[in-house]
Amino acid sequence: MNANQNKGESAMKRTTKAVALLLAIALMLCTGGFAATAEEKKPVYVALGDSIAAGTGLRNAGKACYGAIVANTNGYEFVNHGVGGHRTADLIARLEEEKVSADVAKADIISISIGGNDFILSDMYKMLLDAWTRGDYTYMDGIIESIYENFGIIIAKIKALNPNAMLLVQTLYNPESTYKKDVYQAGTDKLNASYARYLKEHPGSFRIVDVAAAVKPQDKMIAVDHIHPNAKGHVTIAKAYLRVLAEAGYGTATEPAAAESGKDMSLMLLGVRMMMPGVYLFTAISNAVRSLFA
Repeated sequence: MNANQNKGESAMKRTTKAVALLLAIALMLCTGGFAATAEEKKPVYVALGDSIAAGTGLRNAGKACYGAIVANTNGYEFVNHGVGGHRTADLIARLEEEKVSADVAKADIISISIGGNDFILSDMYKMLLDAWTRGDYTYMDGIIESIYENFGIIIAKIKALNPNAMLLVQTLYNPESTYKKDVYQAGTDKLNASYARYLKEHPGSFRIVDVAAAVKPQDKMIAVDHIHPNAKGHVTIAKAYLRVLAEAGYGTATEPAAAESGKDMSLMLLGVRMMMPGVYLFTAISNAVRSLFA
């Protein structure tokens, strides 16, 4: 082998090593870029349901409702599809909407707050009078059965869209601390028992967040409309969620960290914002009766 051949082979080896080095660097940069993209992607948390999920009762619900607090604490991307006045039937229809179904399909965590309006927007006068005068809860039990049927449809629709998301269902708290307390408690107990019944019949379908146990005493955590959580109530609910999520491995924090402190809404502004048929007429009458018993 002559000197020229040796030089040629050496040059070729150096070129090969240089190309290999460049490829290695390029691969590292690409891998690092993909890793950075993966690290930057936040888990997506979608809240579904009624006005409690929507944050009614707060002037800054977007940053201070319990869902926003949970997302801020754990670094989730938060999408809130809660709607004031929605019942179980409304949520079934909502899950057919393109935007909502798309968000549910991409979610890592989904929470549901539903069922309370099935009571409130029903014939509350009949429910209360039946319970007070005859101890009759037949009408209430009929509503519970309807909720249970719709709830099963809701869970099935969510599972069809996204079988892998962490699904959380919150129990309903009793907002009353006065003369309607016992009847409201009977309703919330029956509703929460129906969610537990579904979970027993369909093990592993979701995890329960026991908001009912957390929101006590009611007079300290309920807004001026005597229905929705106030700022303190939302922080308390967020804390209950964080405990369940930590137990499930979806974060480690258990103390809420809000983007900003919740600001309670006045009753007048709350009424203008919601305008739910019948609810505020009933609330006004109830508050008038409340004053008689005070």
